[in-house]
Amino acid sequence: EIKKIIISSSNIDINIYYATFFTRTMNAYSQFHDKDQSSIVIDELLIHSLLTFFITVASVSCNYSLLDEGCELLHRLFSNQITQKEIDSELTERASLILLKLSSEAINNIMDYFWCAYTFLIGHEVYHIIFKSGNDKLQDELEADSFGYKSLITLILLQKCGKLKQSIINIYYEHNYLAPVFLFEYYQWKNLYQKSQNKDYN
Repeated sequence: EIKKIIISSSNIDINIYYATFFTRTMNAYSQFHDKDQSSIVIDELLIHSLLTFFITVASVSCNYSLLDEGCELLHRLFSNQITQKEIDSELTERASLILLKLSSEAINNIMDYFWCAYTFLIGHEVYHIIFKSGNDKLQDELEADSFGYKSLITLILLQKCGKLKQSIINIYYEHNYLAPVFLFEYYQWKNLYQKSQNKDYN
């Protein structure tokens, strides 16, 4: 549903399929099948890692007494990404237990934040499908980020005007507009951890 709204708001007539697979790439990417069909694929390991990161960092910000436990979970999260590249079910369980120490309002805010960042991620990939890549890869990525952000803002405005379908309302609040910045922080922390361990990350 999110993908459909992003495409329709761009006034583009194109079929884009969405799928998640366990690819161990820690990435989201777009694929072109023919002139009329394309797809967005997101690695399930990336989804799992982002959700764990959002839950852990946001929980610590809500309850500072969770700092030591949160740091331990983040260390384990980034270590797993570099070495095993597997979905760590125990890590997921421990992150979920942290949520139980928070209020229901805090839990809802964390999940809304995650889905807003996820919307940005989908919008970013939609851009790569709609617009052909140029010779400047960095500029392409910046333009895709801009498009992803505009997609998120569009959904925030649609919810505010009461124009979103019931299935996805009550996620896109105005105070969540900085959710993509949280996503950027995830990648920054991951890179810093990689450097601290002096290991290559693919």
